[in-house]
Amino acid sequence: MSNTFELGSYIGDSTYFLIYMEMKNADKTIEYLEKMFSGFYSMRDAKKSRLYTHMEFKKNDGIEDMKAMLVKNIDTQEELNFIRDNPRYIELIQKIKGQMV
Repeated sequence: MSNTFELGSYIGDSTYFLIYMEMKNADKTIEYLEKMFSGFYSMRDAKKSRLYTHMEFKKNDGIEDMKAMLVKNIDTQEELNFIRDNPRYIELIQKIKGQMV
């Protein structure tokens, strides 16, 4: 559905992330967490879509703030304790935090 409405890959990937997190599937949870962050800025694609030409978008879309809140939430969310010690998770979070400095 996110493709149909040109909302970007982040939206679709976040759904799978939540499913795999609930299932406690570490590999798939981290895979979709990686996909979410690699497609994070795809949420801005809606601004270029013909579907939304009738809409006016703010210059400051708040995506940077949203990213910071998401990292903080993911880094402290108890439901993700099952991946905290995973090297892929640790590397991903360090990489993302490094990009935010």
